[in-house]
Parts: sequence; structure tokens; C-alpha cells
Amino acid sequence: MIAAIKDRLLGRKTLPQNTTKSGVSEVRVKPRRRPLVGTAIGIYITQETVYFAVARHYGIRRTVTAADAIRLPIGLSPDEHADHVAQEAGRFFDTHGRRGTRVTVCVAGQGTAFRTFVLPELRRADLESAIRLEAAKQIPFPQADCHYGFSPVARLSSGDQSRLKIALHAVTKVKVRESLAPLTKAALPVQAIHAAPSVVGQLISELPNADPDRTYTVLRIGHRDTETAFYRDGTLEFFHHGGNGASMLGDAPEDAHLEYFAETLAS
Repeated sequence: MIAAIKDRLLGRKTLPQNTTKSGVSEVRVKPRRRPLVGTAIGIYITQETVYFAVARHYGIRRTVTAADAIRLPIGLSPDEHADHVAQEAGRFFDTHGRRGTRVTVCVAGQGTAFRTFVLPELRRADLESAIRLEAAKQIPFPQADCHYGFSPVARLSSGDQSRLKIALHAVTKVKVRESLAPLTKAALPVQAIHAAPSVVGQLISELPNADPDRTYTVLRIGHRDTETAFYRDGTLEFFHHGGNGASMLGDAPEDAHLEYFAETLAS
């Protein structure tokens, strides 16, 4: 199955980072690092797994010191799911947390959206106004029912013209409440919410052998769903959450089932 997925996902062609078909120069805008000191714990919750990571911050340097993925029982009710997550999060925090530890929640999948678009390079206030107008058209949820954030990820130059490629992430308020509920029950000091796919991209860019001109594919196959993301130089280019998971294969999948599953993921 892995070979079939690779053939369909990794075989896709992309242009080098600094060129496009029209000859426009593209330069990545790297996210700014905020100097921090101390310990931070990141948590990403799905229906069947809770993912944890610990980082030690030393100014602008940071080191990932621990990571874990805890499987949850299948078929839990929402209340049972929240109780299990609270127990596992509390146990992880007791092991790796310390005084002043910051906790960050990562979100992805159903109830989130990712879009990119290009705008003229404007002053900050004008750019924010333009993004608000664009967000109203791009986000598939009513703006009153969601939170969204944005960041410039690339600068496009052609002659004397310069434009910005904007990455926009949105999450529904319902998704936020669902993600925070078990951590509130565990009395964890949550300080921020981040888009999980973008966080993964920043980790990829920090790998010692990361190639800025290569496309990286990250695929998470769950029991009931899948997440597919493409990255270029650590920048999220595409993200898709699908409702087909490993459960569709059954207990003893035949080659035809594996082939169909790979086709489904790549479509």
C-alpha cells in the first residue's frame, strides 16, 4: 500500500521555489521567531489519538525533547472521549511540565479551513483590511462563527511589482470549544491555538537535510479519516482532510482494496 501511495502522491511535479511558469520570482517569507525561555507542550487531538510534543526554548533556539502519541479506544462517546483526553493530557503534563510551562493546542481537519491567495504588497493596516475582505469570500464558514489568522508566506516579484502570497487558516468556534474542553477539565494552562499543518511545516524546515526545492508529503492515516499535506521549503501548499480511513480496508484487505484505498487518498 505504501508503494502505491508514494507512486500517486510523491510523483507530482512542482517548480523550484524561486521560479514560476510565468517567470515571476518567488521568495519565501519565513515566520518570525519570538524569543522565548522555558518549556512548551503542544497537543493535537483527533478522535482516536492524542499527540504530544515538548520543546525547550532558549531565546530563538528551541529543542524538541519528547514526543508521544496515545491511542484512544474506538467508539467512545463525546463525554468519554473528553475524559480520556483529559486523563492522558494531565498525565503527560505531570511528567514533562514544570512551573511556567506553556501549553499550545493544535487544530486541523473537520471544522478548519486553509486557503492561499495573492494580494498587492500594502501597508500593514491596508493589508489587514484587504485580507478581511478576502477572508469573507474564502472561508467556508460564517465569519461570526469562526476565528481566523493569516501570515505572508511568499513575496512574488515581477519587474518593479511586488505582491504577497497569503496563507489563511480558519477554525470554527465549535471546534475550538471541543479542543479546549478536555484540557480545561485537566486544568492545563492553554495559551494559544495553532494550525497543526503549519506547525508541521516549520518542523520540516528545521530538519538538517531539508531541501528547500523539494516537495514533502505528510500523510496521516487514521481509523476513520486521513489528512494529506504538501510542503515546499516548510511552507504548507495544500491540505486535505478526508473521511476515508483504514477501517474501509477491513481485517484482511486484498490487493484490490489496497489499490482502491491508495487511489482514494491520491484523488
